[in-house]
Amino acid sequence: MSTKPRYQDRSMERVYRTMLALAADRTSELYLKNGGPRRGAGARCAFWDGFNALKRTPHAAPNTMGWACYQAGKTFARQQRHLQAACAKGTVGHSEPHETRPVRRRSPGDVS
Repeated sequence: MSTKPRYQDRSMERVYRTMLALAADRTSELYLKNGGPRRGAGARCAFWDGFNALKRTPHAAPNTMGWACYQAGKTFARQQRHLQAACAKGTVGHSEPHETRPVRRRSPGDVS
């Protein structure tokens, strides 16, 4: 998937993309073993501040690596909202909602 880079600075773009990849992996350093957000370090805090849409955060000053993490968190939150909306509509992986047919259960004596 080739998408337009968000940042012209390659290192900022690398941090942004890496944080999105880590967010997609529930076993990464962004998550606790129970699946909750792991904060602790500046990059992780900046990511989760962005994810939680905090307006002011000491972890992300504009034009820093923390800012790229913050923006990645905002992007990941937006992707999650779109995915949840698509799941609710039943359109994930389909161009249109799919029909579900009732499953006919067989009784033990049914030989059809």
